[in-house]
Amino acid sequence: MPVWHEKCFLWIAAVGMEAAAIRIVHFMRKTFVAIAIAVSASLSGTTLAHASVVLSDDFTRSNGTNISGTAPGVVDVPGGSYWVNPYWSNSVQNNTLQLQADLSAIVTLGSYANSVLSFTTSLSLGNLSGSGGNRGVGIGLNSAAHGNSDSFSGLRLDPTGALTLMSNFTQHASVTAFGAGFDESIFHTLSYSVDTATGAVSNIQLSGSTADFSALVTASQAANYFTGYGYASLQAGGKDGGEFGYFDSFQVSSSINVAEPASLALFGVGLFGLGLGRRQLSRRLTVTS
Repeated sequence: MPVWHEKCFLWIAAVGMEAAAIRIVHFMRKTFVAIAIAVSASLSGTTLAHASVVLSDDFTRSNGTNISGTAPGVVDVPGGSYWVNPYWSNSVQNNTLQLQADLSAIVTLGSYANSVLSFTTSLSLGNLSGSGGNRGVGIGLNSAAHGNSDSFSGLRLDPTGALTLMSNFTQHASVTAFGAGFDESIFHTLSYSVDTATGAVSNIQLSGSTADFSALVTASQAANYFTGYGYASLQAGGKDGGEFGYFDSFQVSSSINVAEPASLALFGVGLFGLGLGRRQLSRRLTVTS
């Protein structure tokens, strides 16, 4: 075979290999991109809830301390201090907060008010006994800086042993948490979460009760009873000045959903593979040519 024939043959072979390699590059690029997109799409709904404590208080203070104007033991809100209407009585007694009837102790939530909030407190009805007058003890949100119970929205334990979802003195749903023989003086830990964007309540727990609280969850989905409420609130409902409710271990946390790190890592692996494949095949092209 003449020399020029041999050179032409080698040149044609090289061009063919280059074209094939280019097609392989395009194929692998599309494949890696498709894999990365598929992984990202399949895991896009996977999130982790990162909770941070907004405020927490165990009311460890001297007997007789008025908490209005003081800060909770732990607070992550600028200017976060209690406000309690001065026309009614509040004080710390034996490391528990004593609130007079028809009174709320409130703390501003700042930007945390627009998030998923989790509430917990240990509460006792004390001598808020009897019926009528919206008697009960609760934890939730308050819409107004005056802190009266008529602007409270949340869950409240009533003297009848019922747990009630309420807002602005309106009862939306009620579930019997304790039956006959309910001891109002005993402390019970109440906790739940609420998405302030929708008003949906979830994860309701009340120590000592085996009741099904799904009716309260369903009722919370009918309307948003928590929109525009910017203050965390402990509430003692009632009408008689000599009645008090009691609270301890008060905490509010905020949860923010973010993409799970594994989802982001897998997406990054796909992009890394794409770049690696292109570099390796580019080197082969250079050697071949």
